[in-house]
Amino acid sequence: MNWYVVYTKSRAEKKIANLLHEKGYEVYLPMVKTMRQWSDRKKKIERPLFPGYLFVKTTPVHFTNILNIDGVVNFIRFGNTVAKVREQDILNIKIMLNGAEQITIENKTYNKGQIIKITEGMFAGYQGLVEYFKGKNILIVSLLELQITVKVEIPADFVKAVSK
Repeated sequence: MNWYVVYTKSRAEKKIANLLHEKGYEVYLPMVKTMRQWSDRKKKIERPLFPGYLFVKTTPVHFTNILNIDGVVNFIRFGNTVAKVREQDILNIKIMLNGAEQITIENKTYNKGQIIKITEGMFAGYQGLVEYFKGKNILIVSLLELQITVKVEIPADFVKAVSK
């Protein structure tokens, strides 16, 4: 059995994780507690670390059963192959989340070509070049310190601008 990434309908991660769990699958939905600010109040909320995605441990024999669950869009694929996630990567996410006391979400604006430093997550300490925003709080970043170009999708609250 391997871990696979399931792409879900928007804001259906918890519901689908519960349905998969009820059907006997081992499911991991990494959640983070964040302080959300509205114009009139602040509130701690829990939200998925990877909106729209969850991890399920299964075998290819059960793919069709999982895809038939209402709210499951597809498995993440590389070409025609369903992407597997290593057990160590799941453990790293759990370790990272156990170390994070609180992640705050701010409406930050970054511009294409801006240099940023990643402050949290598995790429903490790396500098990157903003390629573009994806959604409200996600950046696509090229890591500068690596000899090759690697594009990484990271939450905007995991980075800070580097002053020139």
